Amino acid sequence: MDSAPTTRTRSDARWLIGAAVLAFLIVAGAVPAFLVIRFPVEVLVVILAVGSVALLVLVVLASIRSQKARIEALRAAARALGLPMTYKPPAAVREGVFAPVAHLKKSLTTGAKGITWCATGHAGGRQVLLLEHQHAVSTGHTTHIVTWTVASCACPRAWPTLTLGPENVLHRLGGLLGMDDIHLESDQFNRRWRVHSGNPDYAILVLTPEVQAWLLAAPRSESWYIGYGQVTCLRRARLRPEEMAELVFRPARLLDMLPPELAAWGAAPAPRAS
Repeated sequence: MDSAPTTRTRSDARWLIGAAVLAFLIVAGAVPAFLVIRFPVEVLVVILAVGSVALLVLVVLASIRSQKARIEALRAAARALGLPMTYKPPAAVREGVFAPVAHLKKSLTTGAKGITWCATGHAGGRQVLLLEHQHAVSTGHTTHIVTWTVASCACPRAWPTLTLGPENVLHRLGGLLGMDDIHLESDQFNRRWRVHSGNPDYAILVLTPEVQAWLLAAPRSESWYIGYGQVTCLRRARLRPEEMAELVFRPARLLDMLPPELAAWGAAPAPRAS
């Protein structure tokens, strides 16, 4: 039942894209036609003006229809997981949803107001949070939109912070200058991930060989933040509907792989016998 509106919207989007291409061909062909047929210059100006406006309108409409189709598909995917999804949530909802991941403002720079959609609920026996965050970055000459997709679930608040991000050439150069991260026994993992924690022993306990092997298969757009009572997976990319089921369970999957010793990490010591 959910597929009919999505299919119709995608069909409309394809029709609009086709119309935009046709309008572009008309505009692009007007000048060569003028040179061959030699119709009045005024006619050429009208063709170029009308064609350009029509092309712009069609491109905008196609973009709107395409976004609508994507949101409908995401909403259907969330519904299949039992997660109600809200597109363009009101400010009060955004603030509540953003609160558990507010410590990630270094990446999610515009805070709660950058949330474009969110889905929350229970999945796999845990309370989960899934959201898309966008903000604009200007270089002075150009402006582009940065999109993050965030999946998060709760962990013990006493756990120290641990971050994992993609390793790159600049990080390796920094390592030569003494700006090093935590290294594990796997050279392959060290080349793939940059690990930071105020407690190296805790990081090593979390990053078991099983966890390392699992993270090696992660997309390059992915990073992780454990701390402040949340395990959070971030991807610097727009989420495709077919990826939702895998991503929403990803933080819980990591928690399920952690050794049982972590359950007592940071817990208050047992009282001494009197």
